[in-house]
Amino acid sequence: MVKLLQKRRNRRPRTSDFKPLSIKRFNEIRNNILVIRNLGGIGDIIMHRYLFETLKKVDEDIKITFACPTEFHEFVNDHPYIDKLEDSTKIDYADYIISFDTTRCCLRTEYSTAPKVKMNRPDIWAQHCGIKIDNYDMYFDVTDENKKWGEDKIEEIRNGTYGPSILFSPLSVSMDRSFTNGQIRMIVKNLREMGYFVFGTHHLPVLVFEELGVPLLKKLPPKKWISVIDAADYVLTVDTGTFHIAGGLRKPMTAMFTWTDGKVRGNHYDFVLMQNHRDDGWICGPCWMPCKKSKGPYHPCCTELTEDMIMTSINKMLKKWPYQTKVITDA
Repeated sequence: MVKLLQKRRNRRPRTSDFKPLSIKRFNEIRNNILVIRNLGGIGDIIMHRYLFETLKKVDEDIKITFACPTEFHEFVNDHPYIDKLEDSTKIDYADYIISFDTTRCCLRTEYSTAPKVKMNRPDIWAQHCGIKIDNYDMYFDVTDENKKWGEDKIEEIRNGTYGPSILFSPLSVSMDRSFTNGQIRMIVKNLREMGYFVFGTHHLPVLVFEELGVPLLKKLPPKKWISVIDAADYVLTVDTGTFHIAGGLRKPMTAMFTWTDGKVRGNHYDFVLMQNHRDDGWICGPCWMPCKKSKGPYHPCCTELTEDMIMTSINKMLKKWPYQTKVITDA
């Protein structure tokens, strides 16, 4: 008999965790590897897509199961190196010889090395799994049907307006990583005057968008949301799920960061960073911690981003990726 350690979350193994395992059962599950994340977070789930190809290269016979909350499954169910998706609340560890829990390891690393965090989360998770990622490809599979849906949806909300499209995602789950309403108004005004079509996607109403008449696609299913991001000509975002999806899709993008370091969080993406950063003489950031200088929901690293700084970053993106006129041919 072979004894298998049944891993349990959030406590050290006990003697009772060792249960008899027959040779037959061992041979049945010997190639099963589990990667489990008990928390959500769209950006974190998206970044996990980097892990699975390198894990698969360890041994072509291994079968990879990724377990996370079910509401996030559609963000990863097209990944070619995931063999099975499971609900993280219903995992039976007896089905796996090896399991890697990525739920908290990145937070431990970030807290212990702040304010000078050097490792991005995918690399922290990879280190936890005993691998080093050798190909930073998320393997998004936007089908032709979904690609057309995204393009058609953007055309539908234009309402007769023209110009290259910019998907503007100004809000994060926390206000301290979001643009202020004043900054949003300024950005929309300037981009419209420059001839760009600005629209947004969000799971909740964005009141300042309603005030400005900015079209907003709300509560899109994951695959449709990804399709719209893929169909946009440019992406302007904060540190949120949109940032990681657009980065994985390699979209022309500029992103605003506040107290987390955009140079670390986005080190595997090609984008233009908008941030008050210590490397540019900013005295207190990125700090990776609650702000002691803030008197409200917004931090100085956000509120002290001037119009000139913001528009310089946006113009840098537009110059780096010149708009290519789309040629429509007859079928």
